[in-house]
Amino acid sequence: MIFVTESVTVSGSILDDFYSLRLSTGDTLRLEDYNAEDRFYPVLNDNSIPQTKGIEEQIDFVALRGDQILKTPYTFSSDGCHIVKISGLEVLDF
Repeated sequence: MIFVTESVTVSGSILDDFYSLRLSTGDTLRLEDYNAEDRFYPVLNDNSIPQTKGIEEQIDFVALRGDQILKTPYTFSSDGCHIVKISGLEVLDF
């Protein structure tokens, strides 16, 4: 079974916190970070949104370090089985 997780690389020191914000509902999505020391942070995975083909979801990835906050927009869709990233950065300079 294939399980898709889209992640982002964040430069600099390890984040104090992070989450994704589903703009259509205002839901805060907190995905498990399996290895924070590698600077890869999950933005969205197959369990995060309904797998409705053709529906686009706007997601803001929110990174927190000290008193600094960085919000980065992403757009996702689904192929009916897995999430598909339509737009969004691969690396964040923060």
